[in-house]
Amino acid sequence: MYSYNDLQLRFEGIYLNSKVDNSFSGVVGGDYTWNNIAGKQGSLTVALEYLYDERGDNNPFIVFEDDLFIGFNYRLNNARDTRFSLGTFIDMHSHARLHTLSASTRVDDSIRIEFNATVVKTNGFNDPLAFIADDNFV
Repeated sequence: MYSYNDLQLRFEGIYLNSKVDNSFSGVVGGDYTWNNIAGKQGSLTVALEYLYDERGDNNPFIVFEDDLFIGFNYRLNNARDTRFSLGTFIDMHSHARLHTLSASTRVDDSIRIEFNATVVKTNGFNDPLAFIADDNFV
């Protein structure tokens, strides 16, 4: 992880060396935060990550094998810790997309109200996200 002011860059990776297979998996990306948006106390964070996993060809349970993520997080920075998030995973091969949306705020110190939605767009039954294609929810 590297941090400079409102910029954070990161890399996480693993190299697996076994009798069966050798493979590499990793995530590289970063985010940048703008504070006091439009003269208000809110902050906007934009995140961009690339996810790679060599095991995807041999393991059908590896979903994020060559994917891009872009996300936005807006915080009001108020007493209720109100926040809104929007993110999308994009499969670089099939162009499938996994969209997420959330909004939350505190009612008091121990109760938070949260709204979440997920929408999945796939390109057929061979798509890595096909097993959740009909599982959109709000």
